[in-house]
Amino acid sequence: MKPFMKRSLTSVIRTGRAYGAWPVLAESDGELALLSFSDGASRVSRWDPRGGREAWQVDLRAGGGECAVAHSAGGGAVLAVASEDGVERLDVLTGTSLPSPHMEQVTTIWDVAAGLLPDGRSFFAGAGHVHQLVHRWDAATGEPLSAPLAGHMGCVMAVAVVPASDTGRAVIASGDEAGVILLWDAATGVRVGDPITGPGDAVRQIVPLRLSTGSDLIVCVDRDSLLWRWDAATGELLGAPVRLGSESEYPTLTAAVVDGASRLFVSGTGDDKVWEWDPVTGNAVDAVLPGISFAVLVRSDGAVVFAAGTREGDIALYA
Repeated sequence: MKPFMKRSLTSVIRTGRAYGAWPVLAESDGELALLSFSDGASRVSRWDPRGGREAWQVDLRAGGGECAVAHSAGGGAVLAVASEDGVERLDVLTGTSLPSPHMEQVTTIWDVAAGLLPDGRSFFAGAGHVHQLVHRWDAATGEPLSAPLAGHMGCVMAVAVVPASDTGRAVIASGDEAGVILLWDAATGVRVGDPITGPGDAVRQIVPLRLSTGSDLIVCVDRDSLLWRWDAATGELLGAPVRLGSESEYPTLTAAVVDGASRLFVSGTGDDKVWEWDPVTGNAVDAVLPGISFAVLVRSDGAVVFAAGTREGDIALYA
């Protein structure tokens, strides 16, 4: 695999937050939006990527932190934040709270993901604590797509959306506290394939990654900080699980296609570095940037933006 190309630092945002910064990148109406969570993930802010000015800040009703950004057909973007009181929905550019009673009244949601349905609508998927359910909502309206999806035998801890492939079907991958991942047709809610098993402990995070061959991987990290990889179409495990850090550390995965290659970045491993791992071989490739958190955005014009957060609350932007 071609090595990750070193990037140029374009700006540093001094957020002034005492508990580190976790960046989120989005594009809304053609404008780059830099968001961050900090202060124990109870506040989300938007920053001017060039001048560093804080455009808005919102104190979340019930903490939160796991989030996803959905893009509408018109180019606007909506942020969904998972919390103990359901999901809060915000306009990315203005920070305006968008009324979403069906998303706010579902008790604890541990994780949220965004994707596109075959008809072009954006949607959010949520990992439910109560009754072990997977939720689906229309991103533009906050309305449920159907009744929640049942099938897990433990609390659902993580969700991801595998984009539509040649089949035209987007798939939701949901992982629970027993280490089981279930796949669902995002449009119909019908289960797809057999349960994926392997992690001996709770699934903490799931990310999809499309390889240059056109096939999709489902990649997860569990509560033991083990990295697992499966073929999304067959459920076949790719290689042995790989330890990313000690049990006291909390690695976070970020996947993107950069420089023509499918890349998996790992942050939060305790050494204040963002690492690239080869998703196929499961080998560490290189420490690419300093930081405890990481975000990647491939913009509509093909340009790639990277954001790395530090323990001191700074966010460094690279291009």
